[in-house]
Amino acid sequence: MKVLAAIDCGSNSFHLLVVRVDETRGTWETVAKDKEMVRLAADLQDGMLSEAAQERGIQALKRFRQMAKSLGAERLLATATSAVREAHNGAEFIARAEREAGVTVEVISGNEEARLIYLGVTSALHYGGRKAAIIDIGGGSTELVIGSAAEPLFTRSLKIGAVRLHEQYLQGETIDPEAYYRLVAHVKGTLHQIVPSMREIGYDFAIATSGTALTLAEIDAHASGLPAQKSMNGYVLTRERLHALEHRLRTMSLKERQRVPGLPPRRADIIVAGAGILSTIMDELELPELTVCDRALREGIVLDALYREGLIEDAGHIHHHVRGRTVRAIGERYDYDRVHGEHVSQLALSIFDQTQGLHKLGRTFRDVLEGAAVLHDVGFHINHSSHHKHSYYLIRHAELLGFHEPEIELMANVARYHRKSLPKDKHLNYRALSPVHRDAANKLIAILRIADALDHACEQRVKGVSIRLEPQETVFFLQADGDCEVEIWGALDKADAWTKFLGTLVRFVPVPVVQGSTGPLSLSR
Repeated sequence: MKVLAAIDCGSNSFHLLVVRVDETRGTWETVAKDKEMVRLAADLQDGMLSEAAQERGIQALKRFRQMAKSLGAERLLATATSAVREAHNGAEFIARAEREAGVTVEVISGNEEARLIYLGVTSALHYGGRKAAIIDIGGGSTELVIGSAAEPLFTRSLKIGAVRLHEQYLQGETIDPEAYYRLVAHVKGTLHQIVPSMREIGYDFAIATSGTALTLAEIDAHASGLPAQKSMNGYVLTRERLHALEHRLRTMSLKERQRVPGLPPRRADIIVAGAGILSTIMDELELPELTVCDRALREGIVLDALYREGLIEDAGHIHHHVRGRTVRAIGERYDYDRVHGEHVSQLALSIFDQTQGLHKLGRTFRDVLEGAAVLHDVGFHINHSSHHKHSYYLIRHAELLGFHEPEIELMANVARYHRKSLPKDKHLNYRALSPVHRDAANKLIAILRIADALDHACEQRVKGVSIRLEPQETVFFLQADGDCEVEIWGALDKADAWTKFLGTLVRFVPVPVVQGSTGPLSLSR
């Protein structure tokens, strides 16, 4: 059994989730949960996290790390969202977290946050062949997703969080009606550009998750006279009841709200902004009701990590599909040579799979290789001269859902060295890689250089590759449709990386294509 822990460093609250993984069955169970209201986004001055807010965050991280350690967690995964993402001194908080709390925190983009929320929600609720509109209202941002059980179809992060809009419109003991109407107008204006797209994609039901939705559901349950419930997961909240609840809360004073059953006193100030955001979204999307889900970002973080480490398969098709789709969307944005890119990708993945015993890289690196192979020539969009360097720049600064920042850096480096010189320690982009990723880059570069050379003329003459590994030599049997001397010449010219990084000589042997052969199989996308 392996124990993992995840921390979601939100703009309002920090959440800890500790899970135990059954590696033989590919399942996991919750060991412990905890949360602390940090209010990281509170008291922002000129876009800076205050010293007090940072200190609250560091203390929460210290406590969570100690708790995870006491429960036997072997790994601690931490992500930061809107507040740290936008703060001018967000990097300072990340450094302090590492230095003072011993926690490495990764800042994720808004769309990646939405994807992980989708993954967490999908693990808890049954779609029944339908599409869901998922709403996650955080302290600094709100994430909207449309997804089926198979994949997310739409992801968007909006800067309309409960803490953010409370600070902007609703501070004080009582709510000014005009200020509240301005808040609603702000939310409507923010939604205006995306609602048509969401309606075009379509959705059959709605799910709301995280603190605002769970709290409103609990208040509604108390008001309805329902017995106390251990979890609000699956609770249905109608738009009519939400409107009545929102009206009741905003006409109360802060002290009155602090006494409302089901409403934690520390959330009594921001709940009005949260209710305003949620009710406005329901109005704009014309949602008659929503189902509350108690799984969200932290569960998504865990599921994502378990898939990456090969410990579960359930989320694999979702994770891989998102990666493949976002890579190809970037390619289309820069008008890539789709046929050449896909063919090089097929050859590269075939080589990767057949030489597993030589390079010993896992499935995450396979996905990085696929992305680098598909996108290796996107630099042509900028200039033919030194296009490999332009490819590095375009990939490095693309928002690739499903990939962490270090993986995007790795992918960009692999594409960067598909031609011309090999990596050198003096190259800043190569030096930016961790030792583990530098080793992986070397091996993936060796594979990509040969795969690209085997389609040197961009005519797909080499249909497939079969490989025989020998102690001192790797033999590539090329399933060739006609003469492929140019491709063999190109591959031999680029084989220096293979010999240097994988430690064997190479030999290429053309073999006529067998009648009816379909060539190498590509990844499902």
